Amino acid sequence: MPSAHFLHILPEPGCAPESMFIPHEKLLDMAQFLGAKRLTTHIGMISVPTAAKAKERPTPAEKLENKEITYYEYVDILREVYGENKIIPDSLIVYKHLAKEATKRGIDITIETACCELYSVNLKPELIIDFIRQVGADNIGICIDAGHCHLNGLDITEVIRKCGSYFLETHFHDNFGIKDRHNPVGIGTINWLEVIKTMNEVGYQGEVIFEQGDYVTNHSNWMLFIAQVEKDLQEGII
Repeated sequence: MPSAHFLHILPEPGCAPESMFIPHEKLLDMAQFLGAKRLTTHIGMISVPTAAKAKERPTPAEKLENKEITYYEYVDILREVYGENKIIPDSLIVYKHLAKEATKRGIDITIETACCELYSVNLKPELIIDFIRQVGADNIGICIDAGHCHLNGLDITEVIRKCGSYFLETHFHDNFGIKDRHNPVGIGTINWLEVIKTMNEVGYQGEVIFEQGDYVTNHSNWMLFIAQVEKDLQEGII
């Protein structure tokens, strides 16, 4: 098991960041038992507030479940309630503990690019890297989500170059730059040939993780892309 998502970095609004320590340790134990090498996180991901404490009903989570609001609107509400000025300081506290405990279990932590929970940071690789450096752990890197980058108008090849040695993991899926459809690679407008060439350029050594369930199509298309890149290399096109 190379990788898994690790959600809810921050506690529900009103709780101390340290309240996540024990739940995170339990999840790390489960990941270690399953043989996970890496856990992918969304910086700014806030736990669902407890309905029993809600001052108003329906809660934002209930509105989301009832499709009265979108997920983007939901995370906007949570950020405001949590306090946007608290998210980075509290996240640093959580990630420092998470990285330390993950090291004990032989697990790396990655931060995913271009996630809507905190666009102010995760649309800019340099800001993710700055955050990682503030955490100060050797087992934290970046997961490049190609579909999310493409959806938000980012040049994926430039993101790869900027991440450099922090690039530890992929979440690859495709879209047409309009909606986050999580299509198989090749069913969209991402230039996968250039993505692969850039991965080769920077010497990426990790697995390729497709965050999409049609593994037959993903494998078939990916192998075609690889073959074309190898052909281009042989012919000196690159």
